Amino acid sequence: MQTLLMLGEPDGRGPGDSWFSYGSMAQRGGVRVIWNTYAGDWDYSQRLLIRFDEQAVVSSVQFAQRNCTDAVHNCLEITGADVFAVDDSRVAASGRTLAHYDHDSVEWWSSPTCRLKDRPTGGEAGSGGALLITEHAIFWQDRRDGVSPGHPWRMLSFDEIQEVLPVADDGIWEWIGVRKRSGGCLFVHVNMFADPNGWSAAEQLRAMIVVYLPAKPAAPTETTPVR
Repeated sequence: MQTLLMLGEPDGRGPGDSWFSYGSMAQRGGVRVIWNTYAGDWDYSQRLLIRFDEQAVVSSVQFAQRNCTDAVHNCLEITGADVFAVDDSRVAASGRTLAHYDHDSVEWWSSPTCRLKDRPTGGEAGSGGALLITEHAIFWQDRRDGVSPGHPWRMLSFDEIQEVLPVADDGIWEWIGVRKRSGGCLFVHVNMFADPNGWSAAEQLRAMIVVYLPAKPAAPTETTPVR
């Protein structure tokens, strides 16, 4: 416990605080682009992942480090979000597919602050993978080279969603923000231009997610005691 207190607030948490993630990013220096061509790894990322058992006792500690380039999103995710990767069987067991977007139209990124203007560092973003909305979860593929070999699915169960934020417009795209119960948000856009005059694709997708979220328990009603 004393060691955890020294580490401070984790950068990422698993469901029910089943694990904590601590990470950092640093620049290695050098020239990153030569004639618009990617030229090696120029950043340095490291991450500590601490897992806990059902009694909240540390069950494992994993430390990883990687030379990478943040601009091409191949660094370790400091929040540990890649731990949620699942295979095709999990997708098939998650109910009927409500919406599907192919690899040419999807972009996603994670934000610890849930503010659209705060773009991530540490590789917590990607594009080019399919996005699925099922009756029980959101799935998206992580196609970043060197981070997720085989492009497994990432998953966010509806049970893990605290709320779906209003559609946000960055001036070019419309983004759907999903606030997680464990902290932070997932932002997704499906390559549809903002449409201020109509019911846009982003608004339709947001409404679909909201409908299938589990019902929240009613807030306790405060009563005045009878004297």
